[in-house]
Amino acid sequence: PGILARLAFLVSQEGGNILRSVNNTSPNGSFVLRLVVKGLNDEKKASLRQAYKTCGISLKIIELV
Repeated sequence: PGILARLAFLVSQEGGNILRSVNNTSPNGSFVLRLVVKGLNDEKKASLRQAYKTCGISLKIIELV
C-alpha cells in the first residue's frame, strides 16, 4: 500500500507531471507500473532515476526515456 503515491511524489519533486498511469498487479502481489510523465529534462530524469533507486522500494527495472 502507498507505493504508487510514493513513486508519484518523487516525480512531483522533480517537477514532472504524470499524464497517464497504468498499473497491473499479479496475484502474488508483484506489479508492473507504467507512468507517462511530461516536463523532465535529462538532468531531472537522472535525478528521478537516482531517487527511485534509493527510495526503499524494491524495483526490478526502471526505464526512463
